[in-house]
Amino acid sequence: MRRKHGVVEEHGIVFDIKRFATEDGPGIRTTVFLKGCPLNCLWCHSPESRSREPELIFVEKNCIRCGECVKACRREVHILVEGRHSLDRKRCIACGECCKICPSEALEIKGRLMTVSELVEEIKKDIPFFRNTDGGVTFSGGEPIAQPRFLLNLLRACKKEKIHIALDTSGFAKWDIFSNCLDLIDLFLYDLKHIDPAQHRKLTGKSNRLILENLEKLSKRGSQIEIRIPLVPGINDSVRHLDSLFSYLASLNLWTVTLLPFNEAGGSKYSWCGQEFPLASLKTQSEEHLKKIVNLGAKYGSQHDN
Repeated sequence: MRRKHGVVEEHGIVFDIKRFATEDGPGIRTTVFLKGCPLNCLWCHSPESRSREPELIFVEKNCIRCGECVKACRREVHILVEGRHSLDRKRCIACGECCKICPSEALEIKGRLMTVSELVEEIKKDIPFFRNTDGGVTFSGGEPIAQPRFLLNLLRACKKEKIHIALDTSGFAKWDIFSNCLDLIDLFLYDLKHIDPAQHRKLTGKSNRLILENLEKLSKRGSQIEIRIPLVPGINDSVRHLDSLFSYLASLNLWTVTLLPFNEAGGSKYSWCGQEFPLASLKTQSEEHLKKIVNLGAKYGSQHDN
């Protein structure tokens, strides 16, 4: 909590704000990325979003090995030996002093503390674009519902401004959290990764039982839902698996589906966080295979984008 003019305000951790977004819902949108996620997807293209805590990002290709960060860091996080820059991340407290002095923008702290009012003021700057394009704000992550009180207060504040609200979610949250937000969300961008519970646990660290239960409740309620399916080669993009998934969606009368082909370039972010991308050998699906998937979905009468 923070105090503003003597009033205690809810605050949360934001790791990015993307303006003029066109793929996160209708119209021109501002996408707000909240930090922290309960899932650990093998193919995650935002490894900097998974931890709830602020963390240091190091883009090695931008580093000019000037040594200024070594001088600035009191905790000896940065090590420069024979032109090689490495980091002792266990020592890092994400204070950001090294980022301030880096001349090549090789260093950045991902994750900053913001109050509801601070973030809403940022969102409100784009209201003219929202009104002219039927756009709005999209809350994404990480998993935005992982910060439930902060999210709920953000939704209420944006609704007062008559801003269209989309929530990009994995659906992994207790129903009580969803039910508090239902009347404030205009569109759910709902990620589905695998229909099989055991495979889902193997690939993300969690069962999909809660995810599917919440989706079924949202569908029964009549919420506006766009299903998003990340297609990962050899993991969830087989015709057999997708046939089961499309059949399930058809049983819920969910026809709006966006297919997200694998983006192999997204793995580069792992090195920024001092991690290795576990699926570095995978390549983007061929156009032929993507067409097969689209045609498969058409069999169920769904309207697929890719």
